[in-house]
Amino acid sequence: MQSEVVDKRAWLTQEQFGRALGLCFFLPGPEAQQMVTWIAWKLDGWRSAIVAALAFILPGLFACGVLGYAYVHYGRLPAVEGALVGVRAVVAGILFVSAWRLAAKSLEGWGQGMASLGAFLGLCFGVPFAAVAAVAVVAGGCGWWGTPAGATESTSPAIRRLWWRLFLGLLPFLVLGLALHFFPGVPAGYARLAGVSAFAVLSSFGGAYAALSLWRTQADGLGWLTSARFGDALVVGEATPGPLMLAGSFIGFVAGYQGALGGGGGLGCALIGLFIPAVFTFGISTTLILAAAPLGEVGIASARFRGAMTSVTAAAAGALAWMGAMLVLGAGARPLPVALTLVAAIASQRRWAGVPALLGVGALVGWALA
Repeated sequence: MQSEVVDKRAWLTQEQFGRALGLCFFLPGPEAQQMVTWIAWKLDGWRSAIVAALAFILPGLFACGVLGYAYVHYGRLPAVEGALVGVRAVVAGILFVSAWRLAAKSLEGWGQGMASLGAFLGLCFGVPFAAVAAVAVVAGGCGWWGTPAGATESTSPAIRRLWWRLFLGLLPFLVLGLALHFFPGVPAGYARLAGVSAFAVLSSFGGAYAALSLWRTQADGLGWLTSARFGDALVVGEATPGPLMLAGSFIGFVAGYQGALGGGGGLGCALIGLFIPAVFTFGISTTLILAAAPLGEVGIASARFRGAMTSVTAAAAGALAWMGAMLVLGAGARPLPVALTLVAAIASQRRWAGVPALLGVGALVGWALA
């Protein structure tokens, strides 16, 4: 993106790009999608920003629907199951490396270390993710109050107006969620799917993998996709174009097709399950970046805000490590998946290969040995 926008087309300067990227890292939601949206906003206003966001999401959403349809029909075949065992192991290795990198950036003191360890142990012992997220918010508050206010703390009108823009932007999603919950005849599963999608994107500090920790616990608890097969959703998210959080749409498609959301199941319910997570995840994400877009012009100068986000990100690192561990244990800790996880972690850490190549190798090895 930097190569296209800064180097080739000169739409932004390197300084502008860096400030906007910093803003996207500090907002919840998928950073790449928010970055595309901000660039379009900067160049041509909010209407073009919405078009750019749709163009970034729709190809991957279509691919998730196609792969979801193939998955519900052929995912239980021995050869396909073998390939999926391989790619789940690879994803576990990538998760461990992501957790390590996230921790390296956020563990600045004992408070962040406790937040990270607490998130990992809490999830291991069955603490609901909502409680872990609440602890992460408390850790963020400690980070806020424990960080001295900087001399450049801003109370500009742009920041004061941000809350009003956020309220107006998020109001339609609140109304839609309430309509799904209270409108007669709408299966309760659709409202739950919307709620999980909204909560996941709003708690996605530290990247999409952190949000997918919530998806894993909820999908298993609500019978949408078992923990043992959750790695398949991550694989689809990694293998399709667009944000990784499209994995939520894949989960919605599979759950809808199998009737886990209500409504009897089938293709019609699957398509509703595909679109609800996309609307709430990326609609809310787009609202957040458009509301905060003026801050990308000046950058994030608040030392307290950075302190709070560092603590929340540390908790997200612990959640990532837990999700990787669950994928390994879900495979029964067999020699082949464990070996693939180790190889994938080393290759990812040393940047020997990209994610698509690692997924391909894992699928080939798993298929060959199925």
